[in-house]
Amino acid sequence: MMASAGCVGITYEDHTWDMGVAESNTRRRPDLVCRLPTSGRKIVVDVVGKWSHVLHPAPNLQAPGEGAKWAEKGKEGRYRRSYARKLAVEHGEDNVDDHMVTEAMRDFYAAGFESTGALGPRLQALIDVLAAEAKVQPTGADLYHWSAMAFKRHWKQRIGAAIMRGHAYAVTREGVKARGYHEAPAHAREACTIDGLF
Repeated sequence: MMASAGCVGITYEDHTWDMGVAESNTRRRPDLVCRLPTSGRKIVVDVVGKWSHVLHPAPNLQAPGEGAKWAEKGKEGRYRRSYARKLAVEHGEDNVDDHMVTEAMRDFYAAGFESTGALGPRLQALIDVLAAEAKVQPTGADLYHWSAMAFKRHWKQRIGAAIMRGHAYAVTREGVKARGYHEAPAHAREACTIDGLF
């Protein structure tokens, strides 16, 4: 999705992104980092999934999309300390305040989705940003000269298909285990990764 919107410098699982001194289990490594082609802004994406909202005991998380929104908020909270460390390395520890961290996190997208297909607000915002970029600077030969609406529709369908492949893989994996094998074939695992779409 990012490549077809013209993003540059796409890096998967950037090990060098959070290099500050971390407390235990707080170091973060985003799924994707890239630059937007028109503004040069660096965006950071970490994909987070949430199983069906229907199973959640809290009534406020049972509406479609609320579980994905909740998962996004949790991911943002976990990244806040990481951003503070990153800024401390870049600007010096004494120069970092909450406002700087909040401003830096403006370009962080906790891309949340639910197993039922609902997308979180930050994932929707990411799709909007990339659609605007694709409209200005389309790159993919098969996606050349497309409108923002076509971009959004195309990628929402691709995300939905990836979620369904994930369900199929889960069922396949359980069937394989029931037959006494260790795991599903590699081609089945590779076909079901939603973060590979971004």
